[in-house]
Amino acid sequence: MVTGYSIYVRNAGATYGSTPIWTGNPTPTADGSMTMNVTFTPAPSGVNYFTVVARTASSESGIADERGLGTPNPCRHDHCTSKTGCDFSAVPDGFSCDDASFCNGPEICVGGGVRHQRVPKL
Repeated sequence: MVTGYSIYVRNAGATYGSTPIWTGNPTPTADGSMTMNVTFTPAPSGVNYFTVVARTASSESGIADERGLGTPNPCRHDHCTSKTGCDFSAVPDGFSCDDASFCNGPEICVGGGVRHQRVPKL
């Protein structure tokens, strides 16, 4: 039986720590949803990921789908399926990561970073 919830936060490119930033049991609203405001120190990169786990008296569930805050690098995978099982690999070279800005031209991923492609002058 669920006795409460824990919220974990991680910086981009890192796994979740063993200590949650919040633990408790919020009161459900009229529609059954639950909300909680938390305070945390943002990552130097400006990108953080959050997840929730359900707790029982003796264990925790697996993590819920992560939610991000900030603008992640589109050329790196950054996703966890457990608190310590994460994929931080580079997106394959040549993958389009265009930011849709006409002014700076199209971008592709190269070596885990964004590279602007040169557009020939007409």
